Amino acid sequence: MPPPESADARTRAHQILTQLAEEGPGKSSRDPERGLAGAIVRTTVRRWLTIRHLIRQAGQRDPDTLEPVVCASVLGGVAELVCLDGTPDPIVVDAHVESIRPYRPGATKLVNAILRRVIDLRGEKVEQADFSDPSHIPLGAGHGWQLSESISLPGEDPLAILAVRSGMPRGLIRRWAREQGLEEATRGAWHGVMQAPVVIQDVDCTKAEQLGLLTHVEPNAYVLPREANPAEVIEATGGRIQDVGSARAVDFALDLEPTTILDPCAGGGTKTDQMRRRFPNAHITAWDPVQERQDRLRIRFAGDEGVTVTSSPPEGTYDLVLLDVPCSNSGVLARRPMARHRFGPRTLADLEQLQEEILHNWRPAVAPGGHLLWSTCSLEPEENELFLNQRAPNLHLELVRRERTLPAGLPGETNTVYRDGGTVTLLRGSE
Repeated sequence: MPPPESADARTRAHQILTQLAEEGPGKSSRDPERGLAGAIVRTTVRRWLTIRHLIRQAGQRDPDTLEPVVCASVLGGVAELVCLDGTPDPIVVDAHVESIRPYRPGATKLVNAILRRVIDLRGEKVEQADFSDPSHIPLGAGHGWQLSESISLPGEDPLAILAVRSGMPRGLIRRWAREQGLEEATRGAWHGVMQAPVVIQDVDCTKAEQLGLLTHVEPNAYVLPREANPAEVIEATGGRIQDVGSARAVDFALDLEPTTILDPCAGGGTKTDQMRRRFPNAHITAWDPVQERQDRLRIRFAGDEGVTVTSSPPEGTYDLVLLDVPCSNSGVLARRPMARHRFGPRTLADLEQLQEEILHNWRPAVAPGGHLLWSTCSLEPEENELFLNQRAPNLHLELVRRERTLPAGLPGETNTVYRDGGTVTLLRGSE
């Protein structure tokens, strides 16, 4: 008889977590899987600091002292026991104890002991977790655990305790507190606990109601129920998957009337599609430096005479150039939890170099008097206003306007208020 699907899923999760335990959660290039395996891995990455602290506090063992293959069993087990509902504790413990047996049979007792101590520390489930109570560990849906012992750290630094409870790195929280204030920094940390919903735009309201889509608080947007298949919903509605925060970038330029548009960082074509709908009389040229993305763009816009996907970097000038540039993702950390572990001065420096190259490469594509739309899913000034203020004058670009959108939604709130964050800047080229 073949092993149950859950056993296979935990085996796959264990393999990925072994790599994360060895290299760190910000260095893995493996894409999270779907199903239980993906849920365990994504949850571990999202609550990395929380899980590791609970291991230390309950098991009196520093995870860094554990061999990666052993640490992976403990990480996955704690992720399930604390953050994922639905499976009885004994089954979770036994499954993760068995995950280490093929590799280190002598470590099964250690894994078992640590997981059972975490169960004791985890305490009682609460229907509505208290963000201000250091003994509470809130989860994405708003419920959580009241620990049998409050989180304690040397010096009792409140931001360090918030980092452990939320899973958001302390450096990011401190940075946000300095730039946005403590209240927004705290909201940002707890926002990162949420599981980002799938949002679809440009859907007929009658069709949305028939499919059971949830009306978002922002217009023209709907949230897919967890059980819905996004591909099937797109086919049934003709809509496009895009968060309301992401959609603000293109909508920021709706007062313009371009006849030619260039999207040279088109990726999967989400904003290309949005511009096609928002500017139906314009012709759009789309390109991406990655061949695989080019292929997806051709499939997505096959037969659409309003969009040309090029094989080489486009030439000429355009009324509107959209630069949706690679960034730190600091506005979308709930949607891309691994990015929180990559953030830091070195990452920002590397991104600055890449963004500068993109800006200089595509500034000549802006027609005289045309516009450049600079879009990031970052909240950081170094990738937005500071970056552009230092470079725009020398490139003969004038600021028209800028908007920063903070992430919205907290654990326990409905997904219909969820929003990714980001920054968009509209610049005008000289005549």
